[in-house]
Amino acid sequence: MKFLFDGKYAPLTDRMSFIKMPIDSAIKAFEQWCANQVVPMTDLKTEFSGGFEQLLLKSLPFKYPWRDIFFEATNGWTGHYTNLNTLSYAADNVARLLNATMIYVSAWPSKHKRIVNGWGGGVFSFYVGNKQIRHMMLSDQDRWEFDNFGEPFPFEDVEKYKEKFARNRFTPEMLDKYLKEFGIDFFNEDFYMPPGSKAYIIEQVRPPHNEDDKPISLEEMRKRCMYE
Repeated sequence: MKFLFDGKYAPLTDRMSFIKMPIDSAIKAFEQWCANQVVPMTDLKTEFSGGFEQLLLKSLPFKYPWRDIFFEATNGWTGHYTNLNTLSYAADNVARLLNATMIYVSAWPSKHKRIVNGWGGGVFSFYVGNKQIRHMMLSDQDRWEFDNFGEPFPFEDVEKYKEKFARNRFTPEMLDKYLKEFGIDFFNEDFYMPPGSKAYIIEQVRPPHNEDDKPISLEEMRKRCMYE
């Protein structure tokens, strides 16, 4: 699990979505969604080929200019993340338009500098189209809280959800196991952009609107997320 928890590129790597479809289908659906907005979005699309670490660096800085990144992963999954350091509409709308399977994942190296069982909490959410089928989240809300929605999959460690302390009901090992059941090796760098794969960087073309649009460096964002 070193890939995400060494913290080198967090928070770029602490939240991602995975859509079960070829990358070109995902891009086409995303562009269709952009074109159908009340105020159509103008985007600059750049194809990228290379290693995943280089792709992460291409995403910087945070916030501005706004970038959505789609990349190929193994086992037929297309991954998505954004430099906004938030949940993004992009993967959600692609899955909705094509009624596709999507899994949203978060794994925080720390939360307010608090760590339990080797992480700061995380999320597993499984969707088909726009319908959320399964959701689990461990988060630090002054105290550790565990949210659990939907019918458990057969492979889940349901007895863990009965643990006395909420912090022990969902662990990074459990997240890793659940994702691997779907062919997503989230914590393994080899899962991302295998040789010969490609990615697309889609940058929103617009002038800054306000102070919130200013670029933020990786170092500054890490401090804001209290990863430093």
